[in-house]
Parts: sequence; C-alpha cells; structure tokens
Amino acid sequence: MIVTGGHGRDAVDHLFDGTRHVEIPVERHDVAATHGAGCTHSATLAAELAKGSSLENAARRAAVVAAKAVRNGFAELGAGDGPVNVAV
Repeated sequence: MIVTGGHGRDAVDHLFDGTRHVEIPVERHDVAATHGAGCTHSATLAAELAKGSSLENAARRAAVVAAKAVRNGFAELGAGDGPVNVAV
C-alpha cells in the first residue's frame, strides 16, 4: 500500500509492503499545478513494476517523477489547479 503525502509541509510518501513501513521523502513544490499528480504517480509506479523494479524502487521513482511533473506544471491554465507537465 502506498499513501502519498505531497500535500503537507513535510511531504513524505508511506509505503507498506505487508511487513515493512518505508517513508519516502518527496520534493514539495508550492505551485498551483497539481492536477494529474496522482495519476502520474500511479502510472509511473505501474510502469516501473512492469519493468521489474522492486516495489520500493518503483515507489521512489514514482515520487520523483510526480514531483518533477508538478514543478514543471502549467499553473496558469484553467480556473483551478493547472495540469502537471510530465514531458520533461
């Protein structure tokens, strides 16, 4: 199970594999471009697992990719939170 925690001041994801709890620090970006961050995280996690990564390594990679997508997002688009940018 993974609980993402990019919303708090000290952003950290929590991974529990049924035996072990791992905290994964997440680079937090205070921008209004978060629409799609969860989908980006889950898609990256699934892709990494499909490539044969361990669950922990896949979760760490997903956290990095989602954080970068938020950092490079399009905050100026739309009326609410703008979309993330995964093309970087």
